[in-house]
Amino acid sequence: MLYHPELMVYVWLIPVFLFFILPGMIMVPHMVFQLAARCVTYFMRSATVSAQSRDVQNENSLEKRRSPRCCVSGVVADVTDGINSCTGLVCNISKIGIGLMDLPEKIMQKADKLSIIIKGHDGHYPMYLNPQWVDNKGSSLRIGGLIENVPTDWEIFVSSRLATN
Repeated sequence: MLYHPELMVYVWLIPVFLFFILPGMIMVPHMVFQLAARCVTYFMRSATVSAQSRDVQNENSLEKRRSPRCCVSGVVADVTDGINSCTGLVCNISKIGIGLMDLPEKIMQKADKLSIIIKGHDGHYPMYLNPQWVDNKGSSLRIGGLIENVPTDWEIFVSSRLATN
């Protein structure tokens, strides 16, 4: 009378439900909520950090300038690292530094010093450049650096450009 096979089938499902199905029903929504909260926190933090780092970089780059610079156009630079050579554009100049853009990535593989020849409207200016920063934009590089042993004719060229700006 107490023995019913159909009831025994349902009785063994009680521990299965309590130990496997119920925790799964509780944990899956909890894990999804935790993942969503971490994603929101990560993206909010990365947006804040990138904005702060941009501000710090802008402040630091302005503080580190020892001489005024000016933007130039139509000035080309032949650049070599001793192995590879290429042509890039000069984007800004100062008496002690220069900014180059549109350079291929291969030029900065193992270079501590670059040999450059600036081809301006007033002449050619050979010099050595010690790279201070490199910015990789897709397939081209932007490089900023200090000129080693600044030539006198370069100082005259920069002074004339600064006077016209």
